[in-house]
Amino acid sequence: MEFDRVCKKNGVIFISIPNGELDTYEGHINFWNEERFKAFLSPREVLGFKLLNENRVFMVALRPLKVTK
Repeated sequence: MEFDRVCKKNGVIFISIPNGELDTYEGHINFWNEERFKAFLSPREVLGFKLLNENRVFMVALRPLKVTK
């Protein structure tokens, strides 16, 4: 993934997305639930995972994969 490549050594990536189980915005293409989102992020090390804004938003902090050039 691009975020793995651009993150500095020992850096942390923060990602927030709408909770697809509660999201009703028709302009969104993907509607991720917690299980699918965590599966997408693996095998990266998840440092923290929270639901925010009345469980409407996922916020995750993770370590990127090491990318060889």
